[in-house]
Amino acid sequence: MTHFSEPSADSEAFEREVRRGWPRWLFALLGLALGLTVGLVYAWVLNPVQYYDAAPVDLQPAHKENWILLIAAAYRQDGDLDRALSRLSALADPRIGQTTAALTERDIAAGKSAARIRALASLADALGARTDAMMIYLATPEPTLFFTPTPPPPTSTTTPAPTATDTPTATPTPTPTTTPTRTSPPTPTTHPTATRRPTPTLPPPYLLEASRRICTAEGMTPRIEIVVQTEEGAGIPGSEIWVTWSGGAERFVTGLKPELGLGYADFEMAADLIYAVAVGEPTNTIARGLTVESCFTGAGVSSHVSWRLVVFATASAFTPTPTVSVTPIVTSVPSATVTRTPVPTVTATSTRTPTPQRTMP
Repeated sequence: MTHFSEPSADSEAFEREVRRGWPRWLFALLGLALGLTVGLVYAWVLNPVQYYDAAPVDLQPAHKENWILLIAAAYRQDGDLDRALSRLSALADPRIGQTTAALTERDIAAGKSAARIRALASLADALGARTDAMMIYLATPEPTLFFTPTPPPPTSTTTPAPTATDTPTATPTPTPTTTPTRTSPPTPTTHPTATRRPTPTLPPPYLLEASRRICTAEGMTPRIEIVVQTEEGAGIPGSEIWVTWSGGAERFVTGLKPELGLGYADFEMAADLIYAVAVGEPTNTIARGLTVESCFTGAGVSSHVSWRLVVFATASAFTPTPTVSVTPIVTSVPSATVTRTPVPTVTATSTRTPTPQRTMP
């Protein structure tokens, strides 16, 4: 038979003290806090969540700006506006042009690198969001590594004329030995043919540095924009531009719109025509096949494509074409022996009859 002992007075007093100092909800709160702490340590430290294949629209604002910068750098290299618009559409930004322009102006104010600002300015300009702050970066090209400086003309060396020998040099008589040695006859000396100095090849006076497609703003006429610059990026006014198409041609010069740059000029395009552009001379064509095409911006608005051509002027555009004189190398040739034909001697025969002498008796 089991006997239960009654609780002592001390134990009952202890239990009453515990219940009075530690309420039950406090134990529940401590357990909840402990469980939450263990869960956060496991989720953030031991096994954190890894995100991948996230859409660009779900990125943070700083990461979205990096996305725009990467697209601008790619467009700066390949000039493919359709591919850039396809990539920008992932951001679902109806004002992507203004967003890119604002990012460009913020980088200009922050003093970012010129290469970064040029890439963003080119993309914003192609999206029809050109601002005054980015004009200097659009007009000044970025130094490129693929632009090869003009090599100096080859230096021709004068070949010394060989000395002509009329009579071969006499061979000294060999010392008589037991076995006589036969001496070969001297080889006749041939005279070299006169050679011409190589003509130096000069580079073309104007080179196409970049050709970009730009979406025109709504209501604007598509055009061809030409910027003629030096290798240092200074605009060149007064450069002759020739725009030709089937059945027509137009000639104008740069610098007529100085607010857009000293080397700037433009030409309004018409639909269903194919244009070619030449700089300096009508034969120095730098671009062909320029037509009016459709262009879709990030907001889904249809417009037309304008063309921007950036042209470098090489050193030959400022210096006249040198006249190359060809001086043949004259070799001395032994004079030929002239044989005179003897003149026959004519003997005059006298036909005079001698006078007879008179004999004295």
